[in-house]
Amino acid sequence: MSDPGSFVSKNDPPLLRGGVNPRRLHLHEFDRWGAGNFQLHEIGYLPLGLRWHYDRLCNPFWRFYYNSKPGSYIEMGGERHRLEPDQVMVIPDNTLFNSRGAPGVPHLWIHFSPPLTARFVAERFTLPLSAALAATIGELQEQCLGPRQTRVERQRIFHAGLAVIHACFSRSPLGQESPFPPALGLILEGIERSLGQPQPNGELAQRAGMSVEGFGRWFRRHLGITPARYVTRRRVREACRLLALTDLSIEAVAENVGFANRHHFSRVFHENAGRSPAQFRREHAERVS
Repeated sequence: MSDPGSFVSKNDPPLLRGGVNPRRLHLHEFDRWGAGNFQLHEIGYLPLGLRWHYDRLCNPFWRFYYNSKPGSYIEMGGERHRLEPDQVMVIPDNTLFNSRGAPGVPHLWIHFSPPLTARFVAERFTLPLSAALAATIGELQEQCLGPRQTRVERQRIFHAGLAVIHACFSRSPLGQESPFPPALGLILEGIERSLGQPQPNGELAQRAGMSVEGFGRWFRRHLGITPARYVTRRRVREACRLLALTDLSIEAVAENVGFANRHHFSRVFHENAGRSPAQFRREHAERVS
């Protein structure tokens, strides 16, 4: 039998080849990493496009872009990267860039987050538009232009968008860093479920069965930041989602992500997102209106 994580190959016994057994891949390691649980935050399609001119875009989401006509590009790190009809572009979270585009260019976008424990290398990448990817994108565009009033109709859009993201990552050049220890994965999942609650280091350390000092060192060794800094980033990311996709007041958003008042929330949000919560919401509304 093949080892977990490898295809059955021509070197395996005859009963594992041809029409007797299909080619198969054991995916248990990815179940442990949580690599299948992509989260979609927003899907949008403008068949006629709008003036796509925004400065200093930087959000805690990954972004997928596809334009079926030339004329748009992003500026990042002093370089210009064009959005061409024969390719798609994926931009990781917390990446600062400017967008430029003329009206009339069809524009498809997806805002998403990879699984917490997947640990994809955070680099922008483009992929050529294969026939299979083009068909998947076409299905999503068709769903976006159709009815979306019922839960079932919205679920179809969600699954079509997820298919596009999976199609991209199945061919992406990005590798993955070493997976988190299972215990750390559980800690991160617990943080995500409790963003609206206090999460002091002592409580997190207790969940991990460690001293506070030992937990802090262990956490920084795997993530490169302190537990408190990580919790703040996750709260700001969730706040972005709520500001963009709900009508909750800024005070309610602050409470939902664990801040005692709007003033403290606005200060922390501006430090991490480069703009106030109100400005972030206004700019998002302008982009999709």
